[in-house]
Amino acid sequence: MAQENKSKSQMPTEVLQALANAGESKFIKFADGQTMKLHFYPELTTTMETTFNGKRDKPTMRFKFMVTDHDKAGDIPLEYQNAKEWDTGSEVAKELREYFEKNQYDLQITRRGVDIGTKYRIVPM
Repeated sequence: MAQENKSKSQMPTEVLQALANAGESKFIKFADGQTMKLHFYPELTTTMETTFNGKRDKPTMRFKFMVTDHDKAGDIPLEYQNAKEWDTGSEVAKELREYFEKNQYDLQITRRGVDIGTKYRIVPM
């Protein structure tokens, strides 16, 4: 009887995933001064070229990282969350690579500044 109650109280995996991602954007965006605790999936990293302020003659390489947010997890494990995109420039990408080479995928990141003055402080969790 106790086991029957336990199985009824556990939600199916697909329901947990839907709850974890309901109403969520597929992108990670930092405000100035904001800190997030992110889990990175380096094997899903891609690159893209983009332009800023309509400067089509000067495309910039961006690095798109796939992450899950520890702070948004609540009672839902990271593996049930959909990964979100966070794109950065090459300086941040190089710093992240150093952590990945040490098998550190859970990082606390703080944004300071706006626009071209933006800097990120990255520390392992």
